[in-house]
Formats: sequence, structure tokens, C-alpha cells
Amino acid sequence: MRSEKTAKNAHAHRVMGETAEQHDKRRAATAERLKIINPNGGSDVKINDMSFGLVKKVVLGVPSFFEMHESPDAHIRIAQFKANVDTHGMFYIRDLRIANISVLIGGSVDAADLGEILAGCEPMTPANRCKAYVEYTGLIPESLKGTPKKEITVDSLVKLIEEMTKEGTLEHIQARLRGALKELPLFEFMIVASGPGVGFGGA
Repeated sequence: MRSEKTAKNAHAHRVMGETAEQHDKRRAATAERLKIINPNGGSDVKINDMSFGLVKKVVLGVPSFFEMHESPDAHIRIAQFKANVDTHGMFYIRDLRIANISVLIGGSVDAADLGEILAGCEPMTPANRCKAYVEYTGLIPESLKGTPKKEITVDSLVKLIEEMTKEGTLEHIQARLRGALKELPLFEFMIVASGPGVGFGGA
């Protein structure tokens, strides 16, 4: 029986036309290729590319300074940041913090260049926050100059508030304010943080 099994294995080996070493190399190459579509195969911990965003709406043409913050819904090690603007001089990131540790050393960065900043900090958890302190200069790029429904300036906003305070009831003021807000040319500024992470069900 043993000699018959050995003969069959030898026959199969001859049909394949490869040595044991070649066979092992082929299996290793196959496993390597499978990693392209399933890099977590055979692992108890599933590491995936993840991202989350910090979002703030600003009024185009009106300079402002604001804070953005968000926490991830997973354990993630931020490798890179990217802002949704490519116009220089529009937004400046004055400080950027991961779990209260500053990523920017020695000054601020133009949001259009934020993609060049590599974080490489300690992993974040849902208990941590990513914070950004941002200045909007009031610049409206050519691509967005058709966005406003009507021109909004600081003086026009002050005038609107003065008019509303003379009109009496709180309900009337609120109605005017809601109508005015619909006319504001808003832009949704976003910073996306991305990197390898583990979801709650991944470990």
C-alpha cells in the first residue's frame, strides 16, 4: 500500500513537472498574489485603510478663525492629512493636533499644501480627538466666484442685524435671520485624516 501511494505521488510529481522546491515557491507566490485582494488573509487582526473628516461651513468672503474637531470610530494611526482646497492663501492651518499632540512644528501651513504633511503619530482611539485651528482669509477663488446668491460683507451683516433689532418681535427677527442665512454663500471646508486602522470588529 505504501509503495503504491509513493508511486502515485511520484507520478503526480512527474505530471506537474516540478521539484518540491519549485512547488513551495509556486505556493508562496500564489499566497503573495492573494494578498493584493485580501491583505488580511490568515491574520487575527484586520488592518484596513481608513479615514475620517473634520468639516466646517464658512461664509465666502468673510474672514474668520475657527476650530474643527472630530474623533474616529475606530483605532487608527493617521498617516496623512488632506484638505479639499487647492487655492493658496485661502485657508491657513494654524495648529493641528492629534490626541492633544501638535503635528505642526514651527508654524502654520497653507491648507492647499496640507497633503504634504505626514503625521506618523501615535494611534488614535475613539476616545481621542483630532483638532484643527484654522484661519479663513476671506479669499474667494475664481472657481467659486459664482457661488454667492448675493454679495455678503461684514458691513452688510451688521446692517442686517441693526434692521432686525428695530422690527420688534423675536419671532419676526428669527424669520428674517433664517431668510438671510439662506442667502449666505457657504463653503464646506474639510480636512480628511487617513491611515491604517482597526475597526471595532476587526480584532
